[in-house]
Amino acid sequence: MRWILACHLLIALHGSAQQTSVLFIGNSYTAANDLPNTFRQLALSLGDTVTTAMQAPGGYTLMGHASTPATINSIESQPWDFVVMQEQSQLGALPLDITDTEIGAVQLVATIEQNDECTYPVFYMTWGRQNGDDLNCPDFPFMCTYEGMQQGLRDNYVELSDSNDAYTAPVGMAWKKVREDHPLINLYQADESHPSVEGTYLAACVFYSTLFQQSCTGASFTSSLPPATAAILQGIASTTVLDSSTTWNLDVPNGTDATIDGSSSNGPNDITYYHFGEGTHLWSCSNGQSSTDANPTFTFSGPGIYTFTHTYTDPVGTPIR
Repeated sequence: MRWILACHLLIALHGSAQQTSVLFIGNSYTAANDLPNTFRQLALSLGDTVTTAMQAPGGYTLMGHASTPATINSIESQPWDFVVMQEQSQLGALPLDITDTEIGAVQLVATIEQNDECTYPVFYMTWGRQNGDDLNCPDFPFMCTYEGMQQGLRDNYVELSDSNDAYTAPVGMAWKKVREDHPLINLYQADESHPSVEGTYLAACVFYSTLFQQSCTGASFTSSLPPATAAILQGIASTTVLDSSTTWNLDVPNGTDATIDGSSSNGPNDITYYHFGEGTHLWSCSNGQSSTDANPTFTFSGPGIYTFTHTYTDPVGTPIR
């Protein structure tokens, strides 16, 4: 039996609240130069009020955060608008099938959605080390160069976002563009890994364009940078995000995926969908069956091609098809 799931998404703005709240979960890449506060000040200079918090012990991984009480408590401390997650810098580039990155990501997203279904998860794509990663180079040749490591990060973060209904904040790709077009702007600290003030400012610009889905060009807050340098970083960040918004999953509302069970547990021609949202549901099938259950079972008389439509209204009242 062949099944085709038609998923038509009605895109809605995240919300109209005057104040946006963002929790940053990561490690020293997030903590360096106080990225959350840099982002907050940038947003304020563009007329947007943001409150931020950070849980970023040095060297932490997504899996480590998923089981750390301090991180879980931070997530559960309030209904956040966005929760940003950053993997350890080297681990994030390695093949997902040999790390626990995916498991940590899934567990964190589940904790986020259990706390507040209307929170958007965001994955913070980091950057390759300035001259590649010597430690992992012998076992993973692509890690020997900046370009190879950056491609690994790009592919993994896009996959994590796609599989978790999350946004990608493509800091690493904006970083690559700056390196290519403006090599005199040094985005790294002396360790060739952590961000300089310029690197943190670029990241803040990418987060503004990702979360607000607007350009940050013209922001009056420039940190300690010369205005001309800040303007370059603003422009590259805005273009990187907004010219490829579908690539970064910015067109997909969170919490819309349903898990399919075609194991025939109820019968040879049965199929069950599972959706864990606490809102209301309306399922319809092209053969006339419909259901308002969260986890409906459809029964069919024989093989065929069927189209399903799921309209889900989240607890905030946003209809998503």
